[in-house]
Amino acid sequence: MVKINKKAKKIMFIAIPIIIALIITTILIGGRNKKRASASMTTPDFAQEQMNVYLSSDDRTLVPLTIKYNQKETLGENILTVLNLIKEDSPIGNDTFHGLIPAAAKINELTLNDDKILNIDFDAGLFEYQPMDEVNLLASITWTMTEFPEIDAVSLSIDQEPLTRMPRNYTPVAHQLTRAMGINHFLVTSTLDLLNATSVLSYYTKTIDHQNYLIPVTQYVDNENNLSLYDLTISKLLEKPAITTRLKIAPCFEGITLETASTLADHVLQVSLNEKALFDEASVQTDIYNLIMASLDTYQEIEKVSFIINDQEVPVNGIVPDETFSVSGVVFNEFYI
Repeated sequence: MVKINKKAKKIMFIAIPIIIALIITTILIGGRNKKRASASMTTPDFAQEQMNVYLSSDDRTLVPLTIKYNQKETLGENILTVLNLIKEDSPIGNDTFHGLIPAAAKINELTLNDDKILNIDFDAGLFEYQPMDEVNLLASITWTMTEFPEIDAVSLSIDQEPLTRMPRNYTPVAHQLTRAMGINHFLVTSTLDLLNATSVLSYYTKTIDHQNYLIPVTQYVDNENNLSLYDLTISKLLEKPAITTRLKIAPCFEGITLETASTLADHVLQVSLNEKALFDEASVQTDIYNLIMASLDTYQEIEKVSFIINDQEVPVNGIVPDETFSVSGVVFNEFYI
């Protein structure tokens, strides 16, 4: 039997509480460190990317829907993600809008060259489309893919063979598909003399399933007043479409008039509008700027638009003077996934 003397007992009475306190402190600190380590290992949120994707309504109108998706690690993965959004089985499809790339279509390969031309190599499943959707299928792919700043044009191939003509209605397929091909041509054409007509891009609104949507329309018009191509484009934005088209002028253009001829200098187009264009006493409505710039986007010589109202240059509300315009940055019809 081991005996403890009085001095040893005193030491134990002092030491035991200290040891217990150290143990409790160690446990608490360890718990906190585990929580910190757990927090530091939490997967960070992916960056959100904004994109306009072009889906079809039941009446075959292509509508740009502004969506946000989680950005992937590579451009190729982002392109695949967006291509899947414009397929027939698109995760964002609903009773109002649907994709046009057949669900059966498989993508064999994506290639982006130094000239910013994206080649998409499909298998023969691409041909499982409805004949009436033939032109819109090409437009949906082209307009959606060229939303990427890295892509200026699209080329298509089937099992490594260049696609030169669609098989249903025999629509020719250009070697390089760009936005110059137009969009929603059938909605409005104000001239029958197409050979001598001028092609312009206009943004109007259309009611689809009781909701108004901004849509791009390529129309062929007579330039009876010999306007510059820029003013012809702007004047069509300000002009109410015929009632038979079921299109309406964008609300921001109601009552707006083009006061004098626009001038282009150093890649800046100076546009003169009346006071209705003002957001407040010191700035122009942002929507007016966005839709004019989007309509003029195919004219590479124009980098910016400035506005003259009452003989004074007026800035655009919320737009930084040196900010670079991008159509993909415009919210046309916000759509929630």
